[in-house]
Order: sequence, then C-alpha cells, then structure tokens
Amino acid sequence: MRRSESENLIRSIADQMSEGILVVQNERIVFVNRAVAEMTGLTPEKLRMCSIPDILEPRENPRLEDLSDPETAAKYGNTSLKVILRTTAEQNIGAGLSAQKVNWHDGPAVLFLIQAKPETCSEDNLSAASERYRTLWELSPSGILLESVDGTIIDANPALCRYMGYSRDELVGKPVHILAHPEKQSEVSGNIGELLSGKVLRHQAKSVAKDGTMRFMELHETKVIMPNGEPGILSIAADVTEQIRADEEKLKREKMQSILEIAGAVCHELNQPMTVVSVNCDLIRMNQFKEQEVFEKIDIIKKQLKRMTDITKKLMHITKYETRDYLDGTRIVDIDRASGYTSQDSAEKDP
Repeated sequence: MRRSESENLIRSIADQMSEGILVVQNERIVFVNRAVAEMTGLTPEKLRMCSIPDILEPRENPRLEDLSDPETAAKYGNTSLKVILRTTAEQNIGAGLSAQKVNWHDGPAVLFLIQAKPETCSEDNLSAASERYRTLWELSPSGILLESVDGTIIDANPALCRYMGYSRDELVGKPVHILAHPEKQSEVSGNIGELLSGKVLRHQAKSVAKDGTMRFMELHETKVIMPNGEPGILSIAADVTEQIRADEEKLKREKMQSILEIAGAVCHELNQPMTVVSVNCDLIRMNQFKEQEVFEKIDIIKKQLKRMTDITKKLMHITKYETRDYLDGTRIVDIDRASGYTSQDSAEKDP
C-alpha cells in the first residue's frame, strides 16, 4: 500500500529529533520515535502495546482521548497543552504536548509532539518543533526517495523531483530503475539486495533526468521498516553533477597543459640536432669537401641522429612529472629529470 507523504516524512526524520513523536490511529499507537522511548524508559515495542492514558495524563482540557480523534486534533492544531508523562522511574515528568491530524497509510491519524520541561519552552518553540518534520521534507536541499523492496518508488521529496525534472506524481509507483543510467541499471537490483541484507551504502550513481541529461548523484542509502512491518529503502541524494563536471574540466585542462609542456620539450630537444643534420646535409650536397671532410660531416650527422634516438628513449621512460623554465615565462617538461634516463645509460645499452 502506498504511504502518504506525511508518513514518509515522520518515518524518515523522527529519530533525528529530540522531541518525542507518537502517532495514534484508531486509538492504537502505531509509531513512536526514540525520544519517547528515552523519556518513558519503555522500549518502542512496549509503547506500541500501550494506550494514550497509559503514557500521558492531561493537566487541562481537552481530554487526551478526545485528541486521539483526528478531527478533534485538527481543531486544536499546534496548540500547546500541559501533560504529565508517565515513566518507569519513580517520578513522572511534566511535558508540553501538541496534536495535529496527519495521513497514515490506512487513513487519518493523530501525531502527538511531546517536549519535556515545558516551563523552559515557549508555545512558539513547541509549535516550531512540530513544524520541523514537515518543513525538513519540503525544504531539504538533499533529495529524499523512499522505495519498496522491489524498487518501486513510494515517495520523493521536492528536491529529488527538481534534480531529476519529474513531478512527484510522475515518479510514485514507477520502478527506481527509470532514474538510473542505462549502463548502470543492472547494478540497481544488486544494490537493493545489499541494502535489504542490512548494509548501508554510500556511493556515486550515474542517473538520467527526465529530459535525458546525465546527472551524478551522491547517494546515502539504508534499509528502513515500513509502518506495515515490511522492509523498505530510504535514499538520501545530493546532486554533484556540477562538481563532477568541474573536476572533469579541470582534469582536461591539466592534461592539455601536460601535453603542451611535453610537446614544447620535444620540440626544444629535437630542434637542435635536426638543425645540425639539415645544415650538414646541405653542405654535403654542395660537394665542396674532400672525401675525408665528407666522412666527418657524416659522422656529425650520425651523432645528432643518435642524440635524437636518446631523446625518444627518454620520452619512453618518463615516470614522473618534472618541468623547467622555458621562453616567455612558460614551462616545459624536463625530460632528463622526468625520465631519469641519461645519455650514458643510452650509450651503455646501445651495441
């Protein structure tokens, strides 16, 4: 059965609140958070076996039995009431209580917000606390997605819808796979299996928005227990697309800079021997030398060709990034330091 938005919100954030949250439906407690358990000293399981009068004693009208009715609770809204909270300790404690109508998966219910020591808390503070769980869902900058065990989307908050370009109605009831990039869809079922086994996953997912654009989401996912006692999945998503793209652009610029520096170093190192080879070839072609002098020019050419061979070997042995100053404030790769390959090394390896 599809859960209501208010129920999803209560389930997802109630245990993060210091105030007690208790939901009553058909005069039966169907949900309590950790704060209520800590206040009363009872476990959530025992609390769900109690009735409202077992836990709360009113100091003033209206009667709590009346407030358990959703329509009566709706009339009082966030009005702060003084109550006594029964505990397992010898002394009970005073508390402030507000009640409001909410939607639970079987229909209307009443949410009781309990704040201990009301003397130190104004009615405005109590009302603000009762609003917190609702505004957090609506205003959270992180996307929140609730799924069933088979990956069906149960609910999505406005931030998640905004990230992906869908309306809530377009997402609810659809398989969560529609948000995954085609090349990553096969991983979704595996992730669901891990989550249902009890693992908490923090990972980056490649997703596809409604308009087909690729989005990168940082996901924090965990298993939760649904109101009907069945397991489900809560996924908190942060859109890191712009950060990923900025990192990719930065990496591209760094790679391009490295390419330019290497190209500059190669041009610089090869230019000198190539110039010597070219000049000596031109002189030989002019046929102005005796035979011995021609041989000397050929030796010079061979020496410079050997020098170019050494340079290419150094390029093949570059293992670290080292640069040096060049013309007009630019830098080029220092091939010798970057490769650790010297002319002596080359001479020793050549036959």
